[in-house]
Amino acid sequence: LPYFQDAFRHKALAPRAPGSVPTQAPVPSPSQVRLVWSLLSSPNEFERFLAGCLALQIVVTLRSADLIHVVSVQQTPLGFSLHALATKTSDASKPGIRIELPPHPLLSWLSGWGETLTALGGRIRRLEPADPLAPASAVASFRGVQWSSVPAVARDIVRYTRYLWARTPGDEVLSGHSFRRLFPTIAELQHADSLAIARLGRWKTPHLGAHYSGAGQASQLVTRSSALDAISAVLTSP
Repeated sequence: LPYFQDAFRHKALAPRAPGSVPTQAPVPSPSQVRLVWSLLSSPNEFERFLAGCLALQIVVTLRSADLIHVVSVQQTPLGFSLHALATKTSDASKPGIRIELPPHPLLSWLSGWGETLTALGGRIRRLEPADPLAPASAVASFRGVQWSSVPAVARDIVRYTRYLWARTPGDEVLSGHSFRRLFPTIAELQHADSLAIARLGRWKTPHLGAHYSGAGQASQLVTRSSALDAISAVLTSP
C-alpha cells in the first residue's frame, strides 16, 4: 500500500514545543493575603475598594473576568448573596450566577464594599486622574483619582493592584487568576473531595478543581504522612 507522507494529519501526535505548556498563576502567599485584608480598612477609599475586589476573588473563587461582572452584593439572613452577570457567552439574556456566602468575621467588609458597588451603578468602574492634565499613570498611587463612567475590564483590576506586590518583595507578582487558586488549594489540603473543590469555582467537571489547586507537594506530604502513620500503627501493633 502506498504511504502518504502528510505530516499535518499527524500533528496531534507531535510532542509540545519547549515552553508551550501554560504556566499556572502563582498562589497568593500568606503575606500577600495579610496585605489584602489589611488594606480592607485603608483610609484611601480607592485602595480599600480594590482590596475588596481581590478579597472577593479569593472568597468567591472568581477570575478577574468574572469579578468585573459582579453587579450586587446583598446581606441575607444566611450571610451574603452575590449576583454576577453571565460570562463566557455571547447571549446577554442568559441568567447570571448567584453565589451564597456564609456570615463570617472575615467578611465584615463585604457590606461596605457592596454599598460602594451600588453607588457606582452596579458595575466596577475604571479609575481616571481627577486632573485631566495628569498622566494616566497617576492612578497607580490612588491619590488624585476618581471613578470614571467607563466600566472596568479584567486587565484594569490587575493593572491597578499590581503595584501592591512591591510591599511583599519576597513573593511573586500575582496575576488575575492567582486569587481563584487559593481556596481550591486550601480545600485540597483539608482533604475536600474533587466535587467539593470543583463547586468552589463552579467548574463543570471535578478534575478542573484539582487543576487549579496549588497544593502540589504540600498535599503529597500530607498524604504520605498519613500513609506513614498507618504503616507505623501496623508495625507497632502486637
